[in-house]
Amino acid sequence: MKSYSALPPGYAAYATLDLLNNKKQFYIVNGISIGLAVLLVILPFLWGWSPESSDGFGLFFLRFLVFILGTLAYISLHELTHGLVMKACGARVHYGFKVAYAYAGSYAYFSRLAYFVIALAPVVIWGIVFALLLPRLPSAWRWTAWLWQLINISGAAGDFYCAFRIVQAPAGTLVQDTGTDMTFYSPQQ
Repeated sequence: MKSYSALPPGYAAYATLDLLNNKKQFYIVNGISIGLAVLLVILPFLWGWSPESSDGFGLFFLRFLVFILGTLAYISLHELTHGLVMKACGARVHYGFKVAYAYAGSYAYFSRLAYFVIALAPVVIWGIVFALLLPRLPSAWRWTAWLWQLINISGAAGDFYCAFRIVQAPAGTLVQDTGTDMTFYSPQQ
């Protein structure tokens, strides 16, 4: 997997994904996110899980606090995972927050394969972590971990959308992901 610090000669931009400023893309990604979240809320009930707990308010509050702190940690770890894969491709990485989004970005240009892996690495890695964690937790903590998985999967809607777009991109496409927008470049004949 590879990145380039400068755009190679003969490449030109042909598409941009800007989830903050392009309303159509914003609604597509948020629609995917909401759909995934609804599905992931319904699944545990189909599996027979019960949200009821008789261990009192104190433990409920503790689980809620752990959930909030874990969610904040997860958001950072998700972006750090993107960044680590970018670094593994040889790119310099920057991190930030914009509106309601945390991001990892780079001014490097990534190959299709590299960017596909960059886009999906957090949801795959953290999905496995949460899947391994779930059966090892006491049942009272199962919902906490499941909600982290829900956030992992539904929160990766933008990553899924980017991966879908890169799979459809022409051979030789390079992607620059500055953190809040992605530009696709293709070789010109």
